[in-house]
Amino acid sequence: MKVLVTGRGGQLAWELEKTAPEGIELVSLSSKELDITSQQQILDAVSLYAPELIINAAGYTAVDKAETDPLAYEVNHKGSEYLAYVCDKADIPLVHISTDFVFDGTKTTPYQPDEEPSPINAYGDSKLKGEREITRILGNKATIIRTGWLYSTHGNNFVKTMLRLMAEKDQLGVVAD
Repeated sequence: MKVLVTGRGGQLAWELEKTAPEGIELVSLSSKELDITSQQQILDAVSLYAPELIINAAGYTAVDKAETDPLAYEVNHKGSEYLAYVCDKADIPLVHISTDFVFDGTKTTPYQPDEEPSPINAYGDSKLKGEREITRILGNKATIIRTGWLYSTHGNNFVKTMLRLMAEKDQLGVVAD
């Protein structure tokens, strides 16, 4: 099976590359190799690589910067929409990685997949808009995975930052909102 992964260089794509099961031909492309904000580039990549599945591990993830950077919506909303259109046209299923930031975080019990989202920031809103386009276009030919945290030995993440800071300092303060 041939699988096309977007977001090469990011933590998730890196881990998928390292852990791909035997028999999976994984083609992982960075944003320089495949700009998901260009529907033509997606069409070209699908034509060139002929994947049987696409995993969208690409995303604009700078939560604070997303408040003022229109690229957040270009990547998370429009890029997801373009991927869905191409997947629909080529009859390819899509696995899309989203975020729990589509919810406001005020519940004291776990969120269920069918609960109404209510993002409290631009990052969550951009991801939710992408999810909605994918669902509208692909329906059950798409799987959307909402994750709370990604961590890896590759790249920057909360776990690695905390480990580094614990080695450097006697006491840490962490925002808990």
